[in-house]
Amino acid sequence: MSILDVTMNGVLKDITDGIKLYFNETLGTRLLYESERSQYEQVVEPHLDNEQPSEIYGAEHLMRLFTEFGGLLSCMYTDQEDLSLLTGHLEDVLKYAYVQYMLRVVLKITQVFALFLGILQKTKLVFLVMTVILHQRLVKTGLLFNTISIT
Repeated sequence: MSILDVTMNGVLKDITDGIKLYFNETLGTRLLYESERSQYEQVVEPHLDNEQPSEIYGAEHLMRLFTEFGGLLSCMYTDQEDLSLLTGHLEDVLKYAYVQYMLRVVLKITQVFALFLGILQKTKLVFLVMTVILHQRLVKTGLLFNTISIT
């Protein structure tokens, strides 16, 4: 592993730790809708010693944090170069999350399509069996002659 890899891994860990920290600190006060706050106060706050909000809440609430980052970061960073670097890293995280989301969507569509094809194949098989049975019954009753024509 090169020094650059170690440095980038350290930077990425710092970025993800920072996102987690911001999320845990701002969830109860800035990220929840009014209707969600009472549930947070009753269910989550009493257990903050054991679990952090980032262990309970999911992607929807994390995306809310990203919409708040502009205001939060402008108060904390006065150096434009640091802010640009951090913004670039946050954009990379969002791109990664988007790609992962799209991969899951494509996988789900593929699974549904495969299920549909499986049902379709079973339906074709059932239709074929029913056709053969119907054909045999029609031949037995004399309504249909069992003939094969060769041309």
